[in-house]
Amino acid sequence: LFTSRRSARKAGTSREVFRGFARIERGYRSASRFFFRRPLILASAILALTAIGVICFRLLPFEFLPDVDSGEVDVTLTLQQGATMDYASAAAIDATRRISATEGVRLAYAICGGEDDDPFHQASALEGRDVIHIKAMLALGPRRSAFDLAGDLRVALDCEGAQTVVSLPDNAASRLLGGRKDRIELLVSGEDQAGAELRAEALRARLASSLPGSTPTLSPSGRKRELRLTPDREALARGAVDLFSVAQTVRNSVQGSYPTKISSGGREMDVRVMLREDQRRSSADIDALVLKGSSGGIGNIGAFVKSAIVLERPRLMRVDRRDAVKILLSTQGAAPAATAAAVKAAVGEGDVQSLDESAIAENIAPLLATFALVLVLLYLTLGAQFESFSLPFVLLLSLPLSISGISGALFLTGKSINFDSILGIIVLFGVAVNNSVILYTNYRKRGERSGTGVRLISIYRGSSERLRAVVITMSATILSMLPIAIDLSHRTTQSSMAVAIIGGLLVSTTLTLFVVPMVFHRYLSRRHDHD
Repeated sequence: LFTSRRSARKAGTSREVFRGFARIERGYRSASRFFFRRPLILASAILALTAIGVICFRLLPFEFLPDVDSGEVDVTLTLQQGATMDYASAAAIDATRRISATEGVRLAYAICGGEDDDPFHQASALEGRDVIHIKAMLALGPRRSAFDLAGDLRVALDCEGAQTVVSLPDNAASRLLGGRKDRIELLVSGEDQAGAELRAEALRARLASSLPGSTPTLSPSGRKRELRLTPDREALARGAVDLFSVAQTVRNSVQGSYPTKISSGGREMDVRVMLREDQRRSSADIDALVLKGSSGGIGNIGAFVKSAIVLERPRLMRVDRRDAVKILLSTQGAAPAATAAAVKAAVGEGDVQSLDESAIAENIAPLLATFALVLVLLYLTLGAQFESFSLPFVLLLSLPLSISGISGALFLTGKSINFDSILGIIVLFGVAVNNSVILYTNYRKRGERSGTGVRLISIYRGSSERLRAVVITMSATILSMLPIAIDLSHRTTQSSMAVAIIGGLLVSTTLTLFVVPMVFHRYLSRRHDHD
């Protein structure tokens, strides 16, 4: 009894599915007859969809990889030039406390400065003691998205005397290939440092006026307090003191020396001996340092050198044997189109170059050539398969029909044109061309069986026969992509690929079922008349 009831339910379900496909086929036949009789209406609909697709495409943002919610938020605090390590430490402690007090943040830690012998610290002009990097780790389990928390952190960390940049961590491939989204870096070169600073300051002012929401800054910028020591050579000769002893004494007192190491828990750590910061703030503190000469004489450094506190550039930057200055332009809150136009105008000037060109942007011409080569190979393959020069163009007609569906779907879902969506477009091209090949093959088989050639009746009935296979293929592909496309928490980059495939496949398949039969009818009729 149970088996018979289950079989009855299955049979009922099969009948409902069959009836549903039958209704779809009847509706498709009616629509096909309508468009065959009124082709201008179909052409108008295609033009309207194309116009909508072009508008949506122009409104889509371009990026290498979209931001995803990885459970982390990056915060960068840029302090004023010349900030002491104590001030930077206090600012880092205050910022981490504010971040930790935000709902949804599990912990936060800060990194600031670096050792003088650290090559990473020395190579980067941004990794100074006046730059604080904070990593906020979000709570585990159900929580608010990282995008919402980033907005709250921008408000919580808005303070005077520091520039705050809150962003989501870059993808590893984005770091490798370039193209940062939170800021733009421009490099301004000059014959000397003063000339580079003047040109960079003028360009910074123009960018600030053309982009009201941005805050472009210079690096290096401002002036930093510097202790300058001028040796008194006569005093050095009288005291039998050499310059090396003076420099070594000052360095050991200010930067510290490492006389020994200490072992703890299997780890060896350097012991650093240096003066406290309050003992080396002024030139008088340096003059009071005790110096021992090579002959045994002891005296203060002030007796052998003249010290003074002067204001100098915080650091020097040279690129390609020329002095240079960086312009850091934050893109948060700025319109992407206006920012891109301003940067393009700035780069058009001499001695100004962008440091944010990604590997894709630098090799855009070879990439486009490769894509064109793929289309050529696809054309040659179809031409060799069907032994025709013109037929592949008809088969490839479904490719431009999918563009409006791709751009419209990406625009409606708030996605962007990125690496994953481009992959989806490539996958979609293969499926779209396959539908055209299936329809044409069925047209030709029906014409051969009837012995009258490919006529209108063969195209009309052949399209109806293959409708079920085309719809099932489209539905299976869309249903398999839905779990990837529905990404409300923004935790995967593949959602844009799935959205591009779903939108393009839905529109291209629908238009292919109506446009391709009409184009094939015109094409085959002209070829038959010519023969």
